[in-house]
Amino acid sequence: MELANQSAQQLIINQNFYNYSYNFTPGQWYHLALLRDDGKVRFFVNGAQVGADWYLPVDITGSTEGLKLGTHKDGSGGYFKGKMDEFRISKGIARWTSNFTVPTQAYEADSYTKLLL
Repeated sequence: MELANQSAQQLIINQNFYNYSYNFTPGQWYHLALLRDDGKVRFFVNGAQVGADWYLPVDITGSTEGLKLGTHKDGSGGYFKGKMDEFRISKGIARWTSNFTVPTQAYEADSYTKLLL
């Protein structure tokens, strides 16, 4: 993902807010990964975890809220200004649970992949 501003400082999942601090530089590409494993959520930028584990023990599979990328959850604005190269949703696997080397090849679908754009 390439960011055009530094405003991405909050993640929202089912009305649960996670604030983090990371100094994004406009015009640079970033690999972002958000993972959930046994109620723990981790956020990685370029393979390094940002902030502490975030505990989210609620079941998010029954949520009726749609997935929103690049906008506020209610569609009221705050649009993402940048570019995205790949987006993947996986179920049944935490692809990374600690710092990792960012992949250099395009993602390929596997049995855990539910969405790959």
